[in-house]
Amino acid sequence: MKQVLSIAALLLFRPEAWKLRHDEEAPEGGSLRRNEESCSTHPCYLKDGWAPKPDFEKLKGSNNQDCCRPTCRRWDCRSGYKANPDYLDNVASNDRECCDRLCSTVQCNATHTVPDEKKDKLGASAEECCVPKCSEHTCFGSWATNASKLNQAGSSDEECCTPSCAAFACDSSKGFRYVADRHDAPQPVTNARDFCCEKTCGFYVDECGEKSGVDVSDKVKMATVVTDENFKDKCCEPTCSSVTCKTKHHHDPTYLDYLVSKVPVGSSCCIPTCAAYSCTEGWTSNPAVANFVSAGLTNEDCCLTTCALHKCGAGWFNSTDNGKLRKVSSSDSECCEPSCKEFQCRAGFARRPSAETTPATGPEACCESLMCADFRDNKEEAIYCNNVTDEAKCNKSYDVHELNQSTASNFSAAPCSWNAEVGLCRMDDAYTLTNCDPLK
Repeated sequence: MKQVLSIAALLLFRPEAWKLRHDEEAPEGGSLRRNEESCSTHPCYLKDGWAPKPDFEKLKGSNNQDCCRPTCRRWDCRSGYKANPDYLDNVASNDRECCDRLCSTVQCNATHTVPDEKKDKLGASAEECCVPKCSEHTCFGSWATNASKLNQAGSSDEECCTPSCAAFACDSSKGFRYVADRHDAPQPVTNARDFCCEKTCGFYVDECGEKSGVDVSDKVKMATVVTDENFKDKCCEPTCSSVTCKTKHHHDPTYLDYLVSKVPVGSSCCIPTCAAYSCTEGWTSNPAVANFVSAGLTNEDCCLTTCALHKCGAGWFNSTDNGKLRKVSSSDSECCEPSCKEFQCRAGFARRPSAETTPATGPEACCESLMCADFRDNKEEAIYCNNVTDEAKCNKSYDVHELNQSTASNFSAAPCSWNAEVGLCRMDDAYTLTNCDPLK
């Protein structure tokens, strides 16, 4: 506690006391001259910041400078000190006796400093005023050392550090990854992402352009670090749409947007069109679908049915005409042959007995000689006629040259005729018949 003037002393310096002493010391019959006045007659007012000098009664003077000493009321505390009301009446004129010391005047060691919030607080020792500097605090993890704060007061991440790149969210879902050697580096104030993160192929998934793309299933490629300048070389692959298909082949629509490397084994970017398809027997190419493509072309996709595949209805027969069989149709009238039932035979010929069951492919198929009926109805078969010994029977017999009568084309016959001169039954070759229906 600074020195404080006593109450008793204050009473001594009242004006009444000053007047009493002046009267006592005045010489008889007169008073002191002004320049010879005693300080005992000069009041030193504490309220104005003055207190009497020691032995003031013996001093000569009539003003505060001669008779009084200044108190702390008259002292203005300098920077680093703060006035204290308890010291106002101390007889002194210095910071040490009139003021309280502030922390701003305390000298800390090299690792400590006075924080701003304490500089205007009372304090006279390092223990009261000093706190560690940020240089003593270790920043790690999401925080990095802030060089500009090393000499500032602080002991927490928030006070001493700056966010590190580890605290920045490099969004892997958008193709970013941390720059490995900057994980603990301070984030810059601007463009933190460009400093802390780097782009991978994942960032450029939609940037490869037309007819190319990124294989998002390739984790190694997706994590490959690239730049705006080289990502197309390192990330992008061609799609099937970029492939030039050979003649009569088109892109498979199923894989048009597939990366070439991702087309399943056994498939390809290009597949044959109907123009490259070979129709099987009974089918012929359909020009209208020449450019049609499918993963597995069939006759139904690319071809048209011909008469060769038509099943003829009742009363119609399959044709053997190659020209007709190649015709694109599926009707009886265009693909089939009618029966000989309605066929008009030329003079000397009549429809065969099998006309209703025989295809009308022409006169030979439908017609036979009028004599064929006579052979079938009136004569008996006699091999070579020689074995017939009776004249009447001979004249009613015929010889069949071809014994296999399963088809009309194998049938050939001649009438037997009795030769009276030699008494034998002989063939009459002048009347040989062919192409008759088999005999009954």
